[in-house]
Amino acid sequence: MCLLLQFCSFKICGQQTHTNELAQKRYNGLWNLKDSLNEVTPSFSMGSYYDSKVVFWGRDFGEKQFGVAPYFMFNSAKGFYAYTVGNCWSANSEIPARVDLGIGFERILTDKVYVSLGYERWIPRYGDSYYNSLLTNNIEVDADLEYFGLDIEPCVYYMFGEDYVFQSDLLLEKKYSVHTSKVTRISLKPSLLATFATRTFIPMYAEFYSDQINYKKIGLVDGEGSATLEVEVRSLQVEATAHYNVPVGARYEQLSPFYYFSLHINYSFPFD
Repeated sequence: MCLLLQFCSFKICGQQTHTNELAQKRYNGLWNLKDSLNEVTPSFSMGSYYDSKVVFWGRDFGEKQFGVAPYFMFNSAKGFYAYTVGNCWSANSEIPARVDLGIGFERILTDKVYVSLGYERWIPRYGDSYYNSLLTNNIEVDADLEYFGLDIEPCVYYMFGEDYVFQSDLLLEKKYSVHTSKVTRISLKPSLLATFATRTFIPMYAEFYSDQINYKKIGLVDGEGSATLEVEVRSLQVEATAHYNVPVGARYEQLSPFYYFSLHINYSFPFD
C-alpha cells in the first residue's frame, strides 16, 4: 500500500499540490507492504517524513521550502488499511497545508506478485480557492513484482478535481539486509524511479501556457536515483535517503538536476 503523502517528492508548496510523493513514498519504503500482509493481528502505526526540498514532478514552481508530513495509519491485517496525513510546507502559512485521508486494499497474488488499490481525499488549505479546487482526489493502482531479487514496481495514479493529472511510475529497487541481532536489521536500498505524466500540471502551477505543447500527452517528466539506509529495531523503523533528481522539461521549461535528502521515522503498535 502506498501512502500518497503528497509532499516533497510528494507535494509541494502552498499554492501547489502534488508531487511525486506518490512515487517517493514508495521507493523510500514507507512501509513494507508485503510484511504488513503477513501480519496476523491488526496494527496501528504513527510516524513522520521530512524532506529537505519540497518538489513534485521534479519541480518546485518557484517555492524553495522543506516539508514535514506526520501520519497515523491503521492496518487490519486482512488487506484493508486507512490513514491520515498532515502535509506541512515551510512556504505555506497554513499548518497543515493539506490533509490527506486515505483508504485501500492490498493483496499478495503469489509469493512474487503484490497488488493494491487505494483512494485519497485531499483537503487543501492553500488560502486560495482556485488552487484548493484543482486536485482534490487521487486513485492509485500499483503492483510489486520480484524478479531475481529485484523489485519492479509499476504504479498508476489518476488525480482529479477541477482539473486532472494522469501519472504512471516505474520503480526498480534492490534491498540488501543484514540482521545484527534477533530484533535488529540494517538495510541498504538503491533505487531508480521514472515518472511519466500528462503535463497538465504546468499551466496549473507555472501560470504558463503554449499552443506548441500538448499538455494532455503522457511523457517522461522526471527521473530519480536514490540510496536509502534503513534501521529496524523491533517495531521502530528509521530511514535516511539521499536523492538525485533529474527533471525532464517540456519546451521552454528551464530545469536542472538537484540533490536533496529525506528522513522517515515509523513506529507500529500491534493489537495483541
